[in-house]
Amino acid sequence: IYDMAGNVWEWVSDFYDKDYYATSPATNPSGPEEGSFYVVRGGSWDSNANQLRVSDRRFNPPNSGALNSGFRCARNIIP
Repeated sequence: IYDMAGNVWEWVSDFYDKDYYATSPATNPSGPEEGSFYVVRGGSWDSNANQLRVSDRRFNPPNSGALNSGFRCARNIIP
């Protein structure tokens, strides 16, 4: 897998809750069931070095758009 960070902030399907990880499952947390903001991860072309990590988590309202935000298409591998 290439270019996982740094091109655009990537929208993910999780809602944002600043305290979610304090009570979430340790393995594969799926995010809160509802919220007002969605999570974006990974930084973009205009981010600083601290933001260029997939673990860096920010939030955007669902109706926002910006030159530095996007998404990655993915699917499960079917054997």
